[in-house]
Amino acid sequence: MKSNRKYCILSMVLICSLVFSTFRMDAFAVSDTIIRSTEKSDTTAYGYPSWADIYVSSSIAYMGAEWSSSREKWAFNYRFAGTGSADWRSGSDADLIRVAAMDVNLTSNKSAASVWTNSSSEYLGSAPESGTNPDYGAVANGVIGLAITAINHLGASYAWSIIGLISAFVNTTDDEISDPYRAYRNWYWSSDESDVGQFFWFIVDVKPNETVQMSSNYYLIGPGYELLEAGTTYRNIQAGGPGKTSIIMNPETMTAEEKNAYGIETIYRKDFASKVEKLNISERSQQEFLNSDDEVFYYAHNFVEYEVTQVDNLVSEIDVDNLTKESLSDNITYQIERSKKIVLGLRSKNMDKDPENVEMLEKHEERIKLLNDLLIRLSDSSNAKSLNLYDLYMNYKDILS
Repeated sequence: MKSNRKYCILSMVLICSLVFSTFRMDAFAVSDTIIRSTEKSDTTAYGYPSWADIYVSSSIAYMGAEWSSSREKWAFNYRFAGTGSADWRSGSDADLIRVAAMDVNLTSNKSAASVWTNSSSEYLGSAPESGTNPDYGAVANGVIGLAITAINHLGASYAWSIIGLISAFVNTTDDEISDPYRAYRNWYWSSDESDVGQFFWFIVDVKPNETVQMSSNYYLIGPGYELLEAGTTYRNIQAGGPGKTSIIMNPETMTAEEKNAYGIETIYRKDFASKVEKLNISERSQQEFLNSDDEVFYYAHNFVEYEVTQVDNLVSEIDVDNLTKESLSDNITYQIERSKKIVLGLRSKNMDKDPENVEMLEKHEERIKLLNDLLIRLSDSSNAKSLNLYDLYMNYKDILS
């Protein structure tokens, strides 16, 4: 039922996204116009005899690329939104969301790129939280709307509208990992919540003519169901236009005709202030340009950026009657990664020592160890004929029980 529900709503979400995009361009600032986006969503059920449905959705949106003359890289701007909701089937809110997390990783050609983030109010927001509520409207409307559309089409009774959620955002995070190849953000509630939402604006810097890949995922952690992921999205980012070219995609050395052919806009210093608002140029790029002696600023509208499907991210259920080493290995690896997400979420520096948290943390730390040992046993077996796959499979089932 869960799987059918997830995929049946896909076309509905896409249609609504298109309708919403048209509405968004009329209702909100031009600066919030999305070039491309991907929405992910999923749901699960938990509880007996009283049942609750937990819902999660995300949207990641590409907004355009800015040139940095100081770093000689193209800065690809992304806005990432996640929403989570939980409802008892009796009709009331279910307080079952303890942790929400966003995870962005560079997955290929890392030497040609890096992830940049900022903790200021323009780049990061979460609800429900206590504190002041900065205005995220000009930068978050579009991507938040797509994430809310996706979760509502799962059947969730989500607490907020677009405006309501943005008005509730507070610039805060409870834990983070930031390095050139990863940006992880984590939010923890000591009293479990029924409805949550997060916003994250980050930038991927890419060398001219290079193609890199990144992944993004939004997920919830809570009692009983433990982990619910919206789903990992993989995106290829190419610092240049479609097709191979011998032109070096450095706008400072390109001719006017070459820049025009690849959709690179030249913005003169006298026009920069007005373009900042129209294109919502990042604060980092603004400061770099204004503090430099550059007479022009460059903005790319038509660079190649798109979602790609990763087959190895889709793990099939194990067919006990047709056990293979590959299927068992894939499922063990999947469960290890699942437990790692839970452990990382529960290790938040602000996570309290509630016995339920400690129990879940220790359970998955032990599971990771046991599954890794099982994976070693499976991979070390050079003779497939002598490998008792069924015994290993039963060990696997025992570990998960």
